[in-house]
Amino acid sequence: MQWSVTIPGQPVSWDAAYRTGRMPVKRGGRLVLNEDLTPRYINRPVLTEDARVWKETVFTLARLAKPSGWKPEGQIRVLFDLRLADDMDDDNACKLARDALAEAIGHDDRHFLACTRSKTVGRSLYAACVIITVDTDPHHW
Repeated sequence: MQWSVTIPGQPVSWDAAYRTGRMPVKRGGRLVLNEDLTPRYINRPVLTEDARVWKETVFTLARLAKPSGWKPEGQIRVLFDLRLADDMDDDNACKLARDALAEAIGHDDRHFLACTRSKTVGRSLYAACVIITVDTDPHHW
């Protein structure tokens, strides 16, 4: 089976998707405290607001596009057609989309056979988009 979803707008590059954020340390769902009983914090990467919105958009649209009753098994071919306003590496353009797609379909992205089928640059921001085609039919490979 094959299906597609179009994500409007310029994708957020993987290079720009994260910043360092301060997060409380938790173990077993409970805060870890310092000796003075203040919460212990660590610095770790967190999604930027733009990246979070882009990832949520991909997740929502992919979940809506996923055919009813479709249950992926094994490897999944995932094709990307990039229509970009500003140039970027294709793998940077696709990484957040891959992560969101995996969450939307409930299948780990380590099983994805991903391929950038096309990339065009220089479209207006309003015409920019990412088209994701999901294909589980091995005869198409």
